[in-house]
Amino acid sequence: MLRKNWLLMILLATLISGCAQQTETTSGMPWWGWVIIILVIFVLFWLVFRSRPEEEVKTNQTVAPIEDEAVRAAEIPTGVASAPLQPDDLTLIEGIGPKINTILHTAGVNTFAQLAALEPEKIMNILTAAGIRLADPKTWSEQARMAAAGEMERLRAYQDTLKGGRTA
Repeated sequence: MLRKNWLLMILLATLISGCAQQTETTSGMPWWGWVIIILVIFVLFWLVFRSRPEEEVKTNQTVAPIEDEAVRAAEIPTGVASAPLQPDDLTLIEGIGPKINTILHTAGVNTFAQLAALEPEKIMNILTAAGIRLADPKTWSEQARMAAAGEMERLRAYQDTLKGGRTA
């Protein structure tokens, strides 16, 4: 609506100023020169005041799978080598939301045992490579150890002492 108003005001200014008609005795710029000036002003206003789309969140970035033997050992339980593992819902860990869950799964961290085997610095490297910088993974390994062991009551009690996944 604002753009239509600007266009209407520019056209009215062109007509009111009398630029459309000039006599041969009048010295000055021809009418088409004024139209060009007005169009240039309009384009400049459009470039300055146009609505820009918000920055797209890049969630589909390629994250290299982690190459860590401790994580690979935690990935495949003994005796079950042929069945594919069902990824755990890592959002049970306080501080991990759906986006970080997807990033960790893409990086090859699919189970609580794999997350427990990683050091916080390694987790932060994975998140930083995916564009996440505000996460604090210092307590995630401990929470993942409890979840992998099935100690859900102990995990909930530990999470009650945390604030946003950080020690309070």
